[in-house]
Amino acid sequence: MVKFDEQKQIDSVNGALALRPQIEELIDRLLAGGVKNLCWLGIGGTWASGMQVVCYLKEHTDMDTFATNAAEYCTTGDKRVGAGTLVVLSSVTGTTTEIGNAFLVVCRAASGCRLPFTVMYLNRLMSRYCPMV
Repeated sequence: MVKFDEQKQIDSVNGALALRPQIEELIDRLLAGGVKNLCWLGIGGTWASGMQVVCYLKEHTDMDTFATNAAEYCTTGDKRVGAGTLVVLSSVTGTTTEIGNAFLVVCRAASGCRLPFTVMYLNRLMSRYCPMV
């Protein structure tokens, strides 16, 4: 591979693994708070990553889990997203237009919910725009 940096990849995986206890604690709190389904919003590679997670989770949980194209979500919505939904958005750069737009659409939808509605944005650059992050 051109420009493949093996150590960078190893460091990235090890960094993610080091966060596992914090992630598990957060997920436990969210489930205890009433999360009933899980939506992965992405575009391009982040959408593909969400689809991989959905395939994995189908084997390991009965929770409704789905991946949706962020641009499509902004246009058509998804009736499964609402009270009790954990929405996970991801952008490698934090500046992906479709993810930013989906983030704002989800936050607007969440503001009208009386039940738990959680948005996780996996890049902290957008967290200041939505109080639920």
